[in-house]
Amino acid sequence: LVEMRIHGITPEFIERLVALGYDELPAQRLVEMRIHGVSPDFIEQLQALGYDDLSATRLVEMRIHGVDPDSVRGFNEMMGHRLPVARLVEMSIHGVSLELVRELEALGYDTLDPRRLVEMRIHGVSPRFIRAMAELGYSGVPVRRLIEMRIHGVGPGLVRELAERGVTDVPVETLIDMRIHGIEHGLQKYHRDSRR
Repeated sequence: LVEMRIHGITPEFIERLVALGYDELPAQRLVEMRIHGVSPDFIEQLQALGYDDLSATRLVEMRIHGVDPDSVRGFNEMMGHRLPVARLVEMSIHGVSLELVRELEALGYDTLDPRRLVEMRIHGVSPRFIRAMAELGYSGVPVRRLIEMRIHGVGPGLVRELAERGVTDVPVETLIDMRIHGIEHGLQKYHRDSRR
């Protein structure tokens, strides 16, 4: 009771939760909800967006990872359907923001699903990386290839190094091959293929 009092759990707070369908919550769960900012208003806003069956644990998880009603609404509008909360949490954990999606759309990547967006963030495929590669002649590269490039360390530095050696317009697949097998090996193969 002392802990509940410390964290501002009032009879009115409990009554509002009960009215929203959250009855018989243990005291420790109520404290956890208050600590992390799971308020009746927060729940009401989510329910208005169609999320009316969320557990108290899930609500706390959303607050911990910064998933708020505004971002939920924004992502659902962008994707054209209601995303599962687990996906929204995953996106937030990996830094997939509304701003990021808008930047990618402006760069021509406007049909990305949440899984792909998370994968891009995990491997460091950022708008900055995409712009840097586009400035060097690699625009419109498919996302799958961009991810593969980052995994194998293909970036602006490699392209500039090759340009200094007089090698330009190298296909993305060859750049990746150069990183996997070594630049010298890749150059030999590139020159052989060019002669064909």
